[in-house]
Amino acid sequence: MSPRARETLSDALAMAREHPFYLLPYGLGLLAMMTEDPAERAAALAEGEALIAGGAVTHNIPLFGRYAIEACLAAKDWSGAERQADALLRGMAAEPRPMTDFLAARARALAAAGRGQGNAGEISRLVTEARAAGWQAMLPALEAAATR
Repeated sequence: MSPRARETLSDALAMAREHPFYLLPYGLGLLAMMTEDPAERAAALAEGEALIAGGAVTHNIPLFGRYAIEACLAAKDWSGAERQADALLRGMAAEPRPMTDFLAARARALAAAGRGQGNAGEISRLVTEARAAGWQAMLPALEAAATR
């Protein structure tokens, strides 16, 4: 993470800590995704999970979940990515959304591919879905998994 990005994110997290249940989990998810420090990643994920479990505003569930999944995938923490996918679906069970279903399916597919157990049909389905939705940020990892 660049020094400027770290400073900006640190400032945002400091402001979010004033009302931690409103946006702090989202910021912690971003921190987990952006840091290269495994200890900082683990701490950000643990704090975000605790805030969500403690009653953070519901919009944090998909926001934190998306970046928590990305953090785990980037760290090649396949079990963590699957755990975050499960938490995302549980958290959104009362209000399921196609986006969260996609994020969870993508996490599971990429974790399986990371373990060498990829499902080409599922990866292809997710690539098609991401393209149809115009969700370009989701494509690189899926396309890389499709070529393995």
